[in-house]
Amino acid sequence: MQVLINIDESVYKRIRRDNYDGKPKQAEDDLTDLLIALDFGKPLPKGHGRLFDERDIVNGNYEVIGNRIYELEPIIEADKESE
Repeated sequence: MQVLINIDESVYKRIRRDNYDGKPKQAEDDLTDLLIALDFGKPLPKGHGRLFDERDIVNGNYEVIGNRIYELEPIIEADKESE
């Protein structure tokens, strides 16, 4: 399952940096922050295609979009389970 979450950058950096040895309260706080983010997250549907930043493709010229879409770097790869 893939879930899109919005998490404060400071929380993300703290979680990535922390070493929880002997710090159960801090680990509990980080877990709480992650659970809150997941609660408000958006599950991505099974079989979704590659997800892009619309600013990379907004041009108004569909022929250009059709030719460029495979050259764009996706933010999230397609769900391979359904391909």
